[in-house]
Amino acid sequence: MSGFPTAGSVRVPGPSDVVEVYGRHQYVRVREDRRRVGVVVAGVGMLLLAGVGCGADDGGSRAGGNGERDGGRPVVGAPGLPPEPVRPDGPDPGPPLRQEQLVIAMLTVAELPAGARGIGPISTVRTTAKQAECQALIDLMHPAQGAVAPKAAHSAAFDLPGREGVLIGELYTYDGRGAESVLAAGRRALAACPRPTSSDAEYTDTERYREVPYARIGDDSLAVHITDGRRTRGSVLVRVGSTLVRVTHSDTKEPDIRLPAEELVVRQVERVRAAAGS
Repeated sequence: MSGFPTAGSVRVPGPSDVVEVYGRHQYVRVREDRRRVGVVVAGVGMLLLAGVGCGADDGGSRAGGNGERDGGRPVVGAPGLPPEPVRPDGPDPGPPLRQEQLVIAMLTVAELPAGARGIGPISTVRTTAKQAECQALIDLMHPAQGAVAPKAAHSAAFDLPGREGVLIGELYTYDGRGAESVLAAGRRALAACPRPTSSDAEYTDTERYREVPYARIGDDSLAVHITDGRRTRGSVLVRVGSTLVRVTHSDTKEPDIRLPAEELVVRQVERVRAAAGS
């Protein structure tokens, strides 16, 4: 299967499924506290994404549609602000990986704590930053929608045992120095936009982003803590040659940051490097 699948490759939840929404990702999960959301969701396991963009976030306020304007000014973000070009003064990142290489490279449930199980993340509509200078940060969190588009992408999400939350793995591969450009632009925007407000077709949310200490991994890396004041996500982004790796520990409560375990991120990077040589 090549490219990104359309809505035809996902399924509508059945009567025994519950859609839990957090962090603009949707999961098929069995919970007693059912929450309504009008989107299609992916089946259990791994799948190719139509793009890791945004979805509805419960607790957000309703916003206008895709043509929303703020004070007479179009909300920036479609197609997004192009990142500043990266000067070619570093090593050649190499060619982008093929789709099948990304599938092989993804972490598997066997490499996670006992009791973890695969679940299927999806994305819905584009996420737009209200502040123009923040769009590159939003695009870094949703790389498939960025001005610099990946050549291929793959993702998987895993429900961790007990009440440990959700681990999400995402892989995006680029032509040329695209991965460098996306990560560099997102890092600059993070410094300028600690509390960006972003919207999709239905909801508007303001979250707090901050860089947090983490081991230096891969060719370049960035760790970010994201919170809306109630729930948190700890996300580690790593560039490995032409590929951008994102590993996120989601669905945890304040004040717990809960970044992904370093050994899991390192393992994911090793799998990407091994796949690149296949």
